[in-house]
Amino acid sequence: MSAFLLILCYNINEGMVYLVKKFILKSDFITLGQFLKATDKIGSGGEAKFFLFNHKCLVNGIHTQERGKKIRDKDVVMIDQDAYVIAYDS
Repeated sequence: MSAFLLILCYNINEGMVYLVKKFILKSDFITLGQFLKATDKIGSGGEAKFFLFNHKCLVNGIHTQERGKKIRDKDVVMIDQDAYVIAYDS
């Protein structure tokens, strides 16, 4: 289960305003494929590979297409124009 807190951020380099969502982790990490499903970007884990191939996905500013990429506390994930800050809640 996850929860969201919305934060508004301005990117000076791109001149764009992003709505940053805080994603709360209940475990040490979540894979990128699981994250896509938890954020309702995909309907099932099998769609992750195709989604990542067709969408811009950055983890801590680095482009990735690895569904098994581990996302941890304090990571920043951008999917197209959606931004998420990861926070661990023990």
